[in-house]
Amino acid sequence: MELLRVLHDDQFERVGSTRARTVNARIVAATNRDLGRAMAEGDFREGLYFRLSVFPIQVLPLRERREDIPILVWAYIDRHQTPLGRHIERIPARAMAALRAYAWPGRVSAERT
Repeated sequence: MELLRVLHDDQFERVGSTRARTVNARIVAATNRDLGRAMAEGDFREGLYFRLSVFPIQVLPLRERREDIPILVWAYIDRHQTPLGRHIERIPARAMAALRAYAWPGRVSAERT
């Protein structure tokens, strides 16, 4: 309920306070659930759904965009090779073929640290 109030009124109250504080915030949310269906079934608040679905972005699962696999592999290598003290110049064709052939169940996270 409080998140919905913040999104609707741009205000919140700290715990134990009676003074409302104004915020200017944008929310980026991700889920693997169909929130439209959850809302229709009564499992997700309608007001929160409409405030979160202002600018929806659909990302296909990796199994449906296999052309991204080499890009993701190189991004992972670029991120981790220096901390590991390694320098990788190429990926064996067999390894890349195995990654492309994998079923990739579930979703791939775009987590940043």
